[in-house]
Order: sequence, then C-alpha cells, then structure tokens
Amino acid sequence: MAREPRRFRRWVLRILLLLVSFTIAVLLVEGALHVLWPLDNVIPGQEYDNWRTLSERLKKRFVADDELGYRPVFVSAPKEPFDYGEHGTLQNPHPLEKRDGVQRLLFIGDSVVFRGKFIAAVREILGDAEYEYWNAGVEGYSTLQEVAYYRRFNRRIKPDRVILVFHNNDFRVTPVLFPDKDGNLTFIYPDRPVNDLNPWLFANSQIYRRVVNMRLSRLPKYTFEENARDARRALEALAALCEADGVPLDVVLLPMFLPYGEWGEEYHRSRNESLKIFGELGLEHVDLYDAVGRAFDAGLAVQESPGDRLHPSLEGARVMLQDIKVRGGWKLLGR
Repeated sequence: MAREPRRFRRWVLRILLLLVSFTIAVLLVEGALHVLWPLDNVIPGQEYDNWRTLSERLKKRFVADDELGYRPVFVSAPKEPFDYGEHGTLQNPHPLEKRDGVQRLLFIGDSVVFRGKFIAAVREILGDAEYEYWNAGVEGYSTLQEVAYYRRFNRRIKPDRVILVFHNNDFRVTPVLFPDKDGNLTFIYPDRPVNDLNPWLFANSQIYRRVVNMRLSRLPKYTFEENARDARRALEALAALCEADGVPLDVVLLPMFLPYGEWGEEYHRSRNESLKIFGELGLEHVDLYDAVGRAFDAGLAVQESPGDRLHPSLEGARVMLQDIKVRGGWKLLGR
C-alpha cells in the first residue's frame, strides 16, 4: 500500500517539474524575443505596446458599430476641434440652420480630410463669405465606410455640395485594433474579425502577438479586384444619394505624396483603376497627380511630416490646389 502514495507523489513531482520547465522555457523565449526580435507592429502596421492608454483614448473618441466597425463618439455640444457633433461632422462655428446665399460644402473622406489641411487650403481660395466648410473625415475609413457614414449621419445636414476626397489607398480596408461593444479586443476588418484577443497578453507577450499575427495571416485576403468592385459599388451608391437630393458631387483623387520615381506598381494601378471607375460612373473628378509632381519638382515640403506618403502639409495642399485653380482643373475653385 505504501507504494501507491510514493508513485502518486512521483507523478505529481514530474508534472510540477514539467510545468516549471515549461514556464522557464516560455519566459526565456519571451525574454529573447523582447531583446533580440521584438514585434512592435502587427499586420495593421500600428504599435500597441501601451494598450491600456490606447484603449482608454479610443473609448473616448470612438465607439464600436455593427455596420461601420467603429465610428466617432458624437458629442451633443461639441467644443473641442476634434469633437464630432450628432451629424458626424467635426465641431465648426456654423449653425445647423442653413443661411441664404451661403453654400454648405461637406467634405467626406479619411484622415486627410480629418486633419483639415486640405479643407483649409480650399477655404483660402474660396473664402468665408459664400461658403461653409463641414468636415466629416474619419481616420482609417475606406470608401465603403465613408459612404455608409454619409448615408447614416452626414446627409442630415443637407449639404449644397459633397466633396469626396478619395485617397489612392482607399481601395484597401485598414484593419484596426479596437474594443468591441462588450469591451473585448478585436480587429475591425469587415467580414473577417479576429475576436476574443486578450488585451494584457497582447500588450505584454511577444509570443502571443506572433500567434495573433499568424491567425491574421491565414485569413483570406481581399484581392485588388474585390476591393475595386466594393469601392465602385460604394461610389455608385454615393452618386445615387447625391442625385436623389439634388446635390452636386465632386471627387478629388489624391496621389501618394511621393516623387513619381518612388511610386510602386500598386499605387499606379490604384490610380488608374480609380480614374477608370470615375469615368464609367460619370463622376465629376479632379486628379492632383500632376500638381503634386510639380510641387515635388519645386522642392516644396509636400508631406505633412518627413516620410509621410499619405498626408499633405498645409503648404503642399495649398500649392496643389492653387495649381489646379490656375489650370482650371476643378470647377468649384474656378467658380
């Protein structure tokens, strides 16, 4: 009978030794990865080392949405420049009631619109006497999200003109790490969510990040053709909404803010497909490709910050739009 307890104790000790060995091995691997090969970025290309801080900031600015993935938090009485009102536009001094003789310009798009430099450059040309400027830009949005956001929220302000700032990379949906309605960490990536991520492990474990990365890499990828079809359907829907309301729609095609020699095949393909779609749908559009090229050739600081290929500086936006105005490339600026 004495042998049974001893045998049991030996098995317990073996299990404990295995657990201790496994724990030590994991800690050693974690330590080595942190020091030698840290993974700060996951597939969306954003850093999440300080997850707790990011989470709190996101919760204050954005809320999960079943259709959009996420949307800005709307404030009943917006005061700060980056507060969104109930109609999904950033705080501005204009009353909701429309004024005689003043055209309401609504700008929709992604972070380029949100940051305001493009709108500021348009405003310098047109002035304030005859125009209002409403900013509905949302960081990280694709054309699909922008159009759905317009349909649900922005349309209510009854704009006199809608200006879609279409970025060269807007065919792609940008995955975003975000707390969902239940507070669970998830990637917002339409139809392909990766749910039930552990925020603490994601913030602290290099191994866990690699597991998440592996899961994401195995998801079916959206092809360029799929993205283009989705963007075309969204643009067609936006054009139909504007036509139903009797509102002119302008599309501004932004280039990548890089010298031409640094454009890859993907960027050229996206631009060409965009122009093809605009033509097929009969959309009024202006292409800033040549204007940004001339700005780079003149040695101007076109990028918002050095190396930023996505966002123009105020000077860059100003020069590009003045170039378009002089050449008569956009009817709105020529009036």
